[in-house]
Amino acid sequence: MKYDSVALFLDGKSFTDDVMIIVFGVTVTGEKIPLGFIPSATENERVVKSFLSGLLGRGLNIEEGILRIIDGAKGPYSANRKVFTGSAHPTMSLGRMRKYDDELSSQKPASNLGEMPAESL
Repeated sequence: MKYDSVALFLDGKSFTDDVMIIVFGVTVTGEKIPLGFIPSATENERVVKSFLSGLLGRGLNIEEGILRIIDGAKGPYSANRKVFTGSAHPTMSLGRMRKYDDELSSQKPASNLGEMPAESL
C-alpha cells in the first residue's frame, strides 16, 4: 500500500545499551505509518543519513515537500540537512513543536464571530 506522507517523525529511543532509531510518516489525514527502524549504538549522522537515504531508495516520495520533526540531536539534524536538501523540506525540533503546542493551548479561544465588532469584519 502506498502512502503520501506530509511529515516525518524521527527519534532515537534507548533500550539498555543500544538505541533504536525510528521513523514514522504522517499522512494528510493524520494517520501515522511506521516507515522503518534500525538498531544503533548512537544517533550519529552517518547512521541516520544511511537510514534516511535507504527510505528514499525504497520509494519515500518527497517531491511535494515534507516536514521533518526531530528531537534536536546533532546527528539526526545534520543527516536531515544533507539527505533532504532544498527549502521544500523544513525541519522542526520536537522541543519547538511542544513549545508552540503549549503556547496555543494556553491562549484564550477566539471569540464567536457573532460577538465581533462590525468594524473588524
